[in-house]
Amino acid sequence: MNRICPAVAVAMCLFTAPAWAQAVDGHGVPFRLWDFNTGVALHFENAAAIGTRGGEFGSWRGTAAFQLQGGRYWTNHLKTEAGVLYAAPDENYGGDPVPLPAGMIGFALYRVHTQVAHVSGSLTYQFYENVFAHPYVSAGARVTAGSSQKTRDGFATVYTRAPVAYPIPPLDERRTILQVRPYAAAGFKSYFTERTFVRSELSTAFGPGPIQISLGLGFGVDF
Repeated sequence: MNRICPAVAVAMCLFTAPAWAQAVDGHGVPFRLWDFNTGVALHFENAAAIGTRGGEFGSWRGTAAFQLQGGRYWTNHLKTEAGVLYAAPDENYGGDPVPLPAGMIGFALYRVHTQVAHVSGSLTYQFYENVFAHPYVSAGARVTAGSSQKTRDGFATVYTRAPVAYPIPPLDERRTILQVRPYAAAGFKSYFTERTFVRSELSTAFGPGPIQISLGLGFGVDF
């Protein structure tokens, strides 16, 4: 209890200090300088576009994701934002054709484990003033960063009358993923109180055409 009370006192001081007070734009409209929200998202991406799948295995995948976003207002409508979207790892399985002695072709099963995070920076314009729901649009760039590992066992199978396994060198390939894509988003910032809000958003990264689509829902605060 002795530790909790000072922590509560410090938190109260932070939220009531002049540093968190409202600013005023050139038209005399008050606004808070910062906002922050965290939440979850349903994230879809073209796995082939980031090299985690290819050929017949190239496809879209959907997964749950965790997101953080923070922004700095320059007027009551315009702000710059940064965000992080962390998606669940992708597990992909397939088969590689492998040449064998005597002109035979075997198939070796592989596994690809991919982990990426998406970091975005954008300029956001928020519409309306003093209403419950503020629609907004954003444009900027999204950086996809992570790694991929492809592993394969030390045998290939030839399918004749009965499957026959032949030894081959095992495989363990690792690579770094780093891509930058144009990014756009639109959504609503809907207030519960003067400072707390829920944020719903649809975002897309392009490269060319949509290669990532996210549906997000977060809860946040202005300060």
